[in-house]
Amino acid sequence: MPIVVPNSPVFSPPSPSLFCNKIETLALTLTHLKSAQSPSSSSSPSSPCSPLRVRLQKPLVGISSSSLASNSLSGSRLGSGSPQALLKRKRPARLDIPVVANGFGAPETLAADGRGFEEVEMEREGYGYSVYCKRGRRAVMEDRFSATVSLQGDSKQALFGIFDGHGGAKAAQFAAQNLDKNILREVSKMEERGIEDAVKCGYLNTDSEFLKEDVHGGSCCVTALIRKGNLVVSNAGDCRAVISNQGIAEALTSDHRPSREDEKDRVVSKVSSLSLHQILYCQHFGTEYQSLIRSFVYYSIKCAIVKFVLQGAYVDMIHGVWRIQGSLAVSRGIGDRNLKQWVIAEPETKICSIKPEHELLILASDGLWDKV
Repeated sequence: MPIVVPNSPVFSPPSPSLFCNKIETLALTLTHLKSAQSPSSSSSPSSPCSPLRVRLQKPLVGISSSSLASNSLSGSRLGSGSPQALLKRKRPARLDIPVVANGFGAPETLAADGRGFEEVEMEREGYGYSVYCKRGRRAVMEDRFSATVSLQGDSKQALFGIFDGHGGAKAAQFAAQNLDKNILREVSKMEERGIEDAVKCGYLNTDSEFLKEDVHGGSCCVTALIRKGNLVVSNAGDCRAVISNQGIAEALTSDHRPSREDEKDRVVSKVSSLSLHQILYCQHFGTEYQSLIRSFVYYSIKCAIVKFVLQGAYVDMIHGVWRIQGSLAVSRGIGDRNLKQWVIAEPETKICSIKPEHELLILASDGLWDKV
């Protein structure tokens, strides 16, 4: 899913929509900050007047065609072609994309099978950003995004996020609805600490709240906070942020995967600190080992298990991909209850000043970055 928006008070020159024809992608592109006429303070990206175009393969459940027509044609164009030109344009394969409130201004609706998905091709423009979404070959779209502009009435402050779900879309949906609020709440009371700590608390609070929901799944996250002329980029997982610096792509984040040496060491150190009782009940061992704990081979078993763990039993290579406990290929993110002692929600943050040579910023899930 990509998002692209021209003529923004935050990043103003228009940028073409980002299209990706690979597996499940979600990308967000911001254009560069220049002096431009700021929108009125009453404008809101979630209001019905926000520029929006949605092209449907079949009608959305619960939304009338007249309502869609009024929203999709409200004062914005995608590309420079006429409506006739758009009709001639070759369409990609039909997609199933969730209809959600985050950034699209439409209530979530359920299909007949209760999945909440309909076949659509969707593009959206907003103030300072644009988005494009494509599901790819998967049965459901698990990625989400959030976009909040004109923070506190300031057209040069905004917060954007991309959320790549795994094991279902619930964690990504929860993060898209709550992470921005939690970050902004912490930023508003950060007099005694720095912006980096405020963002960290926002991530950790969102993770704690999601774990209380008692649902499975997890989500990688990347966020970009534009505030007081600075760009604050944070990530947990393998969603990335890349900025164009005078036409040269510059990565602002580093993926959190078990293949990264420092992340692998962190996971292994957590495992080696577990008690013997906890290790014996992990998925790599059966409960029959409990009867051996009081036996004369207790010490030998303990040494063998610790050695096995330290050699990477919890970070396994599966079909060429390093995975935690043979399942998860990322080492940080929101959720992942069953792996929480190893998969942490603490983000890494980079802060830089926005300069004239910074032309655009792209936030995207690994569905894009793994193919470029």
